[in-house]
Amino acid sequence: MDNYGLLLFFLFLIFCLPIGYLVWRRKKFPFKYVLIMFGGPFGVYIAIVLVVNTLHSKTLAPFQPYLNEYIYLPGEKAGDPVQQIFRANPTDNPYLHGKVVPVKLGGDGELDEFYFWLPKTLRAARPDEVGSVIWLYCTGHPETVSVTDSRGVTVVWVSVDAATIWNCDVAVIDRSSQTMIAKQSFEETSDSGYQDALYKDIVEYIVGLPRK
Repeated sequence: MDNYGLLLFFLFLIFCLPIGYLVWRRKKFPFKYVLIMFGGPFGVYIAIVLVVNTLHSKTLAPFQPYLNEYIYLPGEKAGDPVQQIFRANPTDNPYLHGKVVPVKLGGDGELDEFYFWLPKTLRAARPDEVGSVIWLYCTGHPETVSVTDSRGVTVVWVSVDAATIWNCDVAVIDRSSQTMIAKQSFEETSDSGYQDALYKDIVEYIVGLPRK
């Protein structure tokens, strides 16, 4: 269950407690109680999500004008950061230069919510603080089941309740030298989204890189 799912669950419990008490006291369960018990948590949930998304967008807005610079790396396949991740093989010791801003690759690229998973000490507060750019390219596909019969024929299928195999390729770009200074791949099978499945491990990797 992701963070928003937990939030909705706890909001539902909070609303259930007073409604349950009123039902116990009054020995009846009118329709308005049903509306409050189910509509109340969703209303508060939607309000919280809207506020959080607004604050996140406001925080990342100063970096938006520099997005094209963040996803551009000179050299082979310049302008195609996904291919550059796959082809690159950084030979120097990996490190982290200054504070960071993360970019989600795929499509035209966009600033990534991974920013808010990082410790505040690593987040760039302004564009002029960005020393490193983190590239994240995350994909997923359903977990499959395969069986080989007596004739040697293998049948592969996806079960109804199949989990998702998430993959994230992560690269760190030094803005001062415009080079890829670190690269790592992450994989996890999970019923939740790729953020809950992988972002904690990626944070540990980023935090563990030597600082320069």
